[in-house]
Amino acid sequence: NVALESFQTPFVLGGNVDEALSFLMQLAPSGSAINTAEADDETRARIAVDMAELLKSHESSGDVSMDAAALLVTARKEK
Repeated sequence: NVALESFQTPFVLGGNVDEALSFLMQLAPSGSAINTAEADDETRARIAVDMAELLKSHESSGDVSMDAAALLVTARKEK
């Protein structure tokens, strides 16, 4: 018996653009990709400028948030 449930919610990245940018550049999957690629300082700076511009469009009510989604899967072995 398997059940699938879609879950969607706003995900707060930070209280402002700087906090959200720091999160994305260091901790989120985007940060992992940047670190894995061993981007130099100039490339990191260009990425930060582009990401900050994008984040400004998601700033509202004192937070920066984007839509997040997950698929919840529940499986039970039948007796």
